[in-house]
Amino acid sequence: MLEAAASACVVLGAEGQGNVGRGHLTIRSLSPGHILRPNVSIVTTASQPEGSWTLASAATWGNVWNYVADTFLVDGEWLHLRAGLSYAVSDSTAIGLCLPFSGRFGGALDSTIQNFHDLMGLGNSGRETRPKDEVLIDVAGDDAGSFALYGDSWGIGDIPVFVSYRITDGGSLCPAVAVQAGMTMPTGDEEQLEGTGEPLYGIGMMLSKRIARTRSLIIAGASASYCDVDRIGGIEIRKEEYTGLLGWEYEWDAATSVLLQYLVGSPVAEDYEIFAKPSHELNIGAKWQLTAASTLEFSFTENLYNFDNSTDVGFHLGWAHVFCHSLAA
Repeated sequence: MLEAAASACVVLGAEGQGNVGRGHLTIRSLSPGHILRPNVSIVTTASQPEGSWTLASAATWGNVWNYVADTFLVDGEWLHLRAGLSYAVSDSTAIGLCLPFSGRFGGALDSTIQNFHDLMGLGNSGRETRPKDEVLIDVAGDDAGSFALYGDSWGIGDIPVFVSYRITDGGSLCPAVAVQAGMTMPTGDEEQLEGTGEPLYGIGMMLSKRIARTRSLIIAGASASYCDVDRIGGIEIRKEEYTGLLGWEYEWDAATSVLLQYLVGSPVAEDYEIFAKPSHELNIGAKWQLTAASTLEFSFTENLYNFDNSTDVGFHLGWAHVFCHSLAA
């Protein structure tokens, strides 16, 4: 997982000016496939002043239920935490690293989700047949055998390091463009699905364009990663992964932006049920400029009609602060 630690802090000018807003929501994918294979986060066009340090932290919580009889069951809740530190080598270039931490635990939201699905007439895909506090990953696997994990687990994942570069702030016709490259150090526990056991290499690009001189910005991005691992959790997985992002940011006022963001990921598995299908996640959230140097973000994930390959419900909270002499606290 390549996290964009420098992504969450930007000092805005007047509303309706410039192509760089507060940046996309830095939530990681909550698709069940990404429990098996950590994903690459997409770089942002947001920047930090030369010589400054950015401390960024985030928490992402998702409830997952995926079940195919006699094939696999994924049931539990996942909490992903990260703390990132980046340094601005120049106004356009930053280097950094993140410390990721993940937890797997029982279903605090199971009853609420089951009742909501009943109310909306969506069905529960067999959720009602299992204990509500269960934590279980049980995969029959393909020809190579099965894989199972039971109970809670907490641990440090693979540690990413990265460099990001803002190519341009754009203009009246051209968007702002930023790129990122990095890799992960395989420090996570493979047996607990907290790491891949091999380095993951990734690149990403993000574009941001204001619509004329309005308060609205269009955000688009893509990333690609490679990890030389053939199997995870009893499943043959793809070594390459691609993600795409499309978002809309609206600057509500001088301190607040609201965001609508769609994230799609390529299939994780070569040929195994829903893991061989793309993931689709819709996020609705907001960012607040707490001070000239600090931002806070929150988002909510819910895919009512495509929950076979996504989290049932997810929440994300992030905070970042730039430490430099030119920004008032």
